[in-house]
Amino acid sequence: MKPKCLNGKQCYGFSITGFLLPCCWIDHPDIIGEYESLTQDKFNLSNVNSIDSIIESDEWQDFFDILINRPEEAPQTCKNYCSDHHDHNKIGYS
Repeated sequence: MKPKCLNGKQCYGFSITGFLLPCCWIDHPDIIGEYESLTQDKFNLSNVNSIDSIIESDEWQDFFDILINRPEEAPQTCKNYCSDHHDHNKIGYS
């Protein structure tokens, strides 16, 4: 099963600081630090001509590779909210 942020059922999110994020749940000071590779200045929306240039970057592709091929290495937030690898009793099934 593809992660929700890749299967078309969950839209990308945007941080208040101007970054495209894999999902809206990570736009929180305690969580966004886990995604430093995705929040480099070169990926700030004000510094790119196209969102595709962000999504197609090596850093984003590496992140997606982890979600798809090595989900055990994914950040805990992704496991909790963007995958089926979470405690269904606490988080639910959606």
